[in-house]
Amino acid sequence: MKDSRQVVLAILWVFLAMPLAAQVGGFSGADNDHDGLPDDFEQAILEKFRPTWKISATDCDILPAEFLPGVPVPTVKAQNGTIYGQVFIRGSSALGFFVEAHFYDLWAADCGYINSHPLDAEHVSVLVRAMDASQPLSEWHASQWFAGAHEDTICDSSQFASAAIIDSEDRGATIWLSRGKHGAFFTQQACQFGGCGLDRCEASTVILSPSPVNIGEPNAPLNGAVWTSSDRWPLLVKMRTDFPTFSTFSSLSYGFPDRGAVSFSTTGSPVSTVTGYASVQNAAAAASPAGVSIFGFRRNNVLVTEAAVPNSAPIDSGRIYAEVSSRVNTGLGIANPTSQPAQVSFFFTDSNGQNFGYGTIAIPAKGVIGRFLNESPFNSGSFGAGTFTFTSSVAVSVVALRGLTNERGEFLITTLPVSPLSAAVGQRVVFPQLADGGGWTTQFVLVNPTDDVLSGTVEFFEPGTGKPVADPLELVVNGQTRSTLTYTIAPRSFWLAATAGTSAMTRVGSVRVTPSSSNTAPSGVAIFSFRRSGIVVTESGVAAMPSGSAFRLFVESSGSFNTGESGSLQTGIAIANVAETSVVLSLELTTLAGTPAGLADVVVPARGQLALFLNQFPGFSVLPSSFQGALRISTSTPAAISVIGLRGRYNERRDFLVATTPAVNESVASPAGETLFPYIAEGGGYTTQFILSSPPAGRASSGWLRFYTSSGLPLNLSLK
Repeated sequence: MKDSRQVVLAILWVFLAMPLAAQVGGFSGADNDHDGLPDDFEQAILEKFRPTWKISATDCDILPAEFLPGVPVPTVKAQNGTIYGQVFIRGSSALGFFVEAHFYDLWAADCGYINSHPLDAEHVSVLVRAMDASQPLSEWHASQWFAGAHEDTICDSSQFASAAIIDSEDRGATIWLSRGKHGAFFTQQACQFGGCGLDRCEASTVILSPSPVNIGEPNAPLNGAVWTSSDRWPLLVKMRTDFPTFSTFSSLSYGFPDRGAVSFSTTGSPVSTVTGYASVQNAAAAASPAGVSIFGFRRNNVLVTEAAVPNSAPIDSGRIYAEVSSRVNTGLGIANPTSQPAQVSFFFTDSNGQNFGYGTIAIPAKGVIGRFLNESPFNSGSFGAGTFTFTSSVAVSVVALRGLTNERGEFLITTLPVSPLSAAVGQRVVFPQLADGGGWTTQFVLVNPTDDVLSGTVEFFEPGTGKPVADPLELVVNGQTRSTLTYTIAPRSFWLAATAGTSAMTRVGSVRVTPSSSNTAPSGVAIFSFRRSGIVVTESGVAAMPSGSAFRLFVESSGSFNTGESGSLQTGIAIANVAETSVVLSLELTTLAGTPAGLADVVVPARGQLALFLNQFPGFSVLPSSFQGALRISTSTPAAISVIGLRGRYNERRDFLVATTPAVNESVASPAGETLFPYIAEGGGYTTQFILSSPPAGRASSGWLRFYTSSGLPLNLSLK
């Protein structure tokens, strides 16, 4: 433990002495220990997170001691259960502001089994976080705990624990103290292995001081604690930080205003891939924030693929497009957030509407599975293309991922939409973006969510730049040049069309899918593919979506994107106008804090489309090179537009990668209650960026994002 916690006290003190300009946690009292925190705030933290101690009723030293104030040599005043405390700034990052609180149980003697001696200084500590230092005390939550036991000895048994695991995010932990030696443990079972196996803890809860006495800092003690620096005990060395990092979380509180957002990423540090899922638990159950997780995979230190997975409410049935062939595979992640096992029944359907491959799978309570469809328990074999349908005994959250192995042997991942069987709609749906030529091709996949035959038309339109009405866009699709296609889809099946991509020039536009009279609209996905020097370098999928009048999406930029700098990224936005008249769009850009960052007005012709990167819109060209925020796009014309985000990024080879990010339709109600990111992967080349943004209707959002292992236990992730 000594090496991992070693801190040069002089450097730490330079940092601690930096004063904060504003109130901390709503407190603004004196700072008599000169550490940048008001002393009344420190006291409030000590009282909020004061642990509960379990001490043996037969402990030879009875209780922790109170020491005479103002006396440099530690001198016992009374053995009355006094607990001393210390709070100091640990640091700040994009994740928030952190303080560290220590709780010291000081004893008249160490009277244990080996090496007994007068005086004993033991402690536990907690790392506490707020989104920013000005937030009220109620918004300061513990993320990690430390319990010291035989520190810096051959029998060092000190432990770290996630606050979520020991149920101590908003209150003190329960601490077991070993008899005589006073080592601290989070469980009685852990105590049995402490002190080289000699520690013992007994189940007697004692009432210690309800208000810990703040001892301040070594160079500026409070309450007469001048004895902290005495060489009679090892107290001074325990007044350093116990946490080598403040970036490890199994749960993370969030809060942002209307039109605000939060964004943070994993570090990808584990050597092997760790999998699990995440739960978004909003304080206001009526409206969960919109969210997306963007995971990337690196091979030989080169980013080869990114894909965006939106958070979603659990469903009890759904259908996806599925493909398993020599180069393409489809993976499925299913998370069961309930306290009951999920019995999931499934089957496949071919292009003729014939079902096959029936099966069932059990997913334990709070568990998750992630499998490719040609693996057990699905065992699809290489069937080509079809659909996959599932029904669950309890509501589950599902993500579907298409993987293409390219000419370099790299696995490129695309998100596929999961269509709830109960969500069929009769209105037209739109693909706001298509690309063909110049290395680009687009596949259009329509999925029948019903047990009836579906039919309708698919229409392609040009952007219509400089025209009052956009013209139809003629493309070579399925070997024929046309601007309109008809589809007929067998029950539970799919329909597929692909552009040829033979033109040297890239052509873009939008697509309308209109069901026949009295028919339900199919669900669908447009899969973009970009080929460079004969190699597919990126694929990404855009879900078909209904139109609306206002949309919101997360946007960001970094690096010199216009010059194709390695690692640079920029959000692109595609907007399709499905109205028969031109529309004026109002674009309102805000920072993560919800403050205005820019305004723009643009006109899109009737049936037309506009696709630009963020800094290409008028009014946004002077944004900082590194920017994150939220963009609202609206029009006064009812149900006239459809919007999608297109995250462009240049990797280390300067390949152009695309991941589509969803835009939230303000006319569609936000999911109520818990939503999930059904599958996350960290390490072994994988990283994940988590984004949460405010729901529509002018609501702020606050709550918790919690991470779980595949077996439902809290999952520690290193975040930045």
